[in-house]
Amino acid sequence: MASAGRGFLYNEKVHQLLKGFIVVSANTQDQSVPDHAEFRELLKKIGVTDAKGSLGDVLGSQGAGNVYFILLDPQGEIVHYWGLTSIDELAKGVAKLKAPPPPVEESQAKLTLPDLCASSDPGVPSGLRLFFRARGEAGWNANAMTIVQPVPMKADEWKALSYSDRPREIDAEFFRACVTEIFPGAIRAASSPRAPGFASKLPGTLKLEPAGSDEKFRYALLHGPVQLFYTRSLGNKAEPSEPKFSGTLQAVVKYGLTTPEVHSLRGMIDGNYLYMPGPNGTFKMTAAVESRPE
Repeated sequence: MASAGRGFLYNEKVHQLLKGFIVVSANTQDQSVPDHAEFRELLKKIGVTDAKGSLGDVLGSQGAGNVYFILLDPQGEIVHYWGLTSIDELAKGVAKLKAPPPPVEESQAKLTLPDLCASSDPGVPSGLRLFFRARGEAGWNANAMTIVQPVPMKADEWKALSYSDRPREIDAEFFRACVTEIFPGAIRAASSPRAPGFASKLPGTLKLEPAGSDEKFRYALLHGPVQLFYTRSLGNKAEPSEPKFSGTLQAVVKYGLTTPEVHSLRGMIDGNYLYMPGPNGTFKMTAAVESRPE
């Protein structure tokens, strides 16, 4: 199978369907290849191209994107091809190969969520754990996969949220490592805030306000806007900083009755992740945040 475009092959169901096949991936947006000549030449060799070297006319309405798949049999003959990302189309292609279904292995392993070990300082959590997903409304933007991501933190970092009986402001920078992890699954690695050359910052402040107590704990509300900026260095130049994520945070922080250290934190972050300019370039993101372990 030859594929081009954003990461479709991350899906475990796809991995199962592709067992026993050779997979070739090519990025047609690579500007180092003038007019994508090498990729088009590859398609021409296997017969999926027209005289102009364009996939659009061949794939028709399926070619409304920058992802194309060509499934070959063991003799190198084309069995099926399609545009965009579709497990259903892949299943159709596998059926045309008349290949035996992949074996189903029963695992005795217990599935567990990614988590953090106990903190070296037993008085505070080890970090935060995120549950987040994109809430797209149309097209490839509609990716509802939930991602679980632990974010370790140092014990000293929690001092920023120490209890106060008066409202106060804290630097939003406390949540930078957390917000940096909130981006849609399966986007191009080069567009991720984790990519080499990115420097991020989370300016502004959040409000921390006491919110009563019960027989075991005291509580505080933490809320405010969060806006992640990052700059990517390209050679000797640096792209201008732009907000990649803009949203709001609301959380409840729990403390002991007599100690100022954070016992636990739970909250929500809701906002938009800017992937690229255009109507389908913004992802609506929702994240649940909890301190771990509790």
